[in-house]
Amino acid sequence: MSFVVQPFSSLTTSPLKRDTSLNVNHVFTLCCVLLLFTGAVIVFTALLSVTFLNRRIQRFMWLGILFVVLGLVVVGIADVFGGVS
Repeated sequence: MSFVVQPFSSLTTSPLKRDTSLNVNHVFTLCCVLLLFTGAVIVFTALLSVTFLNRRIQRFMWLGILFVVLGLVVVGIADVFGGVS
């Protein structure tokens, strides 16, 4: 029986490995940081779709992105000035 090492198989081959590692990260990361990353995905997806896919984002979509950014700013300020409990 031989064992072959695959260099890029650590998190890409098994969804179970990937999901387990993400859940472990959720345990050791503050909630506000996870919220910032999750909200930033929405903003970056919109900006990248405009840049690379030449999509038009309508006014109500920009309004939604603005609300997300404002929420991220509020959470970030609360994290900086609030302290860890």
